[in-house]
Amino acid sequence: MTEQMNQRPLILVSNDDGVDARGIHALAEGMRLLGDVFVMAPDGPRSGMSSAITTTQPITYRVLSEAEDMTICSCSGTPTDCVKLAVSEVLDRKPDLLVSGVNHGGNEALSVHYSGTIGAAIEGCVLDIPSLGVSLVHYRSEADFSEAVRLAQPACKTGEFIEKTRFVQITPSEFRDKVFGIGRLGVLFFLGVFHTSLAVNEWKEFAVIRVQYKAE
Repeated sequence: MTEQMNQRPLILVSNDDGVDARGIHALAEGMRLLGDVFVMAPDGPRSGMSSAITTTQPITYRVLSEAEDMTICSCSGTPTDCVKLAVSEVLDRKPDLLVSGVNHGGNEALSVHYSGTIGAAIEGCVLDIPSLGVSLVHYRSEADFSEAVRLAQPACKTGEFIEKTRFVQITPSEFRDKVFGIGRLGVLFFLGVFHTSLAVNEWKEFAVIRVQYKAE
């Protein structure tokens, strides 16, 4: 990297759908506009792993591709393993931001406790890295992840998602679609972006409400 590139923010990207998932490729490309991207993602699907770590076998990783501003690696472990490995053993400096996703499916309500996508974001918080989890409430194979990435970019630019608040979700007042969730775990903060098919230009106002225990 050039000296100028080294001054750009370092963004660690992970997920629980695996390194080959379309969502993480869309997210990595979107983050590439904001800084230097390092992808460390599971070598296959790891949904539902929450914050699990691997303790019974060695964890390995493999570099899949390298460019001036983006490196992509696969890891044999869980999403949390990916974050731990990248930060403690692979990267030469601490990431400025961790972004996990885009999850192919919603992570609303109680799902945040089981999600490996959110697990990776929480691990970033544990390591004192501002962390963002991004999910798309869409379950078909032709899902378009671009709007979810568009939603994530402004939060990454401003860091406004690190708020001293309890877990909430922010939803357009004229719609029931859940769009944002801001979480607090003690002094740990992460943001979940839950994007639906609602077009950004259709949003009018936003209302802040407590997160539901169960998604409707």
